[in-house]
This record gives sequence, structure tokens and C-alpha cells, in this order.
Amino acid sequence: MPSRHVPALLLVVWVGLGIGTGCSGLVPKSVPAAGAARVILVQPGSAVGEANAVGCGDRLLAVLVPIPAEEDPLVSALRALLQRGDELASHNGLYNALSLSRLRVDSVEAVGMGALRVHLVGELRIGGACDGPRIVAQLKRTVMQYPDVRQVTILVNGVELSELLSTRYPG
Repeated sequence: MPSRHVPALLLVVWVGLGIGTGCSGLVPKSVPAAGAARVILVQPGSAVGEANAVGCGDRLLAVLVPIPAEEDPLVSALRALLQRGDELASHNGLYNALSLSRLRVDSVEAVGMGALRVHLVGELRIGGACDGPRIVAQLKRTVMQYPDVRQVTILVNGVELSELLSTRYPG
């Protein structure tokens, strides 16, 4: 299928509050306009020494992308991150910590009031110790942009993302 290049609008999202996940630089809890979603990317080193830094002193930024009207917006946002994250990061001068990974969305399931479980399949590859927290933040914040989502668990090939990362980079 031919790839079509769609310009992305860069939206800086800098909020100093956490929502129970330990990640900072949150996406506002307002739903993007119909036909659009936010994909969360990284601005490396831009928040060094700040309380809400992610990874190795990084800030999370959102890129607004168009999504097909007939698809689930949350799944479309995750697909855009996993399939077009590198293109979006490059176009906007940002970094995608998922760039070495080859993941796809298998399913998203509700597991309680405001809680979701995202099942990804494929290969998770990490470029270094800073990328682990970046990957968690990018995935969780992309999912948590929707107001009804208060908690998310990410699984890769049936294993919790946090467990996978702790075995690769034990802290």
C-alpha cells in the first residue's frame, strides 16, 4: 500500500501533574477534534532537572494526526504511534523511542471502570536505558489522552511491558 505523507501539527503539551502512572508531560484530558488523535513523542533532554521529566530529562510532546473516521480513535492513535512514529518524529524534530521495535496492536480491552489493557504483538527493542521510560510514557500517554481512560496496562506478547523492561534494564 503506498504511503501518503500527511503533515502533522506539533502541539506542545507540558503539564506538571501525574495521573497515577509515574509519567509526566501529560496530554490534556480533552478529546482531540473528530478525525484526529494525539501521538506522543519525545523531546530528548528538554526537561533536565525538572520535576516532570521523563526518561533522561526528556519532555513528552503530542503530534496531532488525522485518523480514519470509521476506526476506533484509541486504536488508530496507537497504530499511528507504532507505524508512523518515526516519520512523525523526524518531521517534527522529535524522537520516537519505539523506533527499533516492530510492534502492532492486537487488541484493546476494558478491564474495569476506566481501565484498559492494551495487547501488542511483535518485537520490542530498546536503544538504551533511557528508552525504557520513554516507551512506557509514549504508549501510556497516547492511550490516556481519552478522558474515560484512567489506567492502562500494556502487554507485549502477553507479558506486561514493565516486566519486560525490568528484566532488560533492572534498576
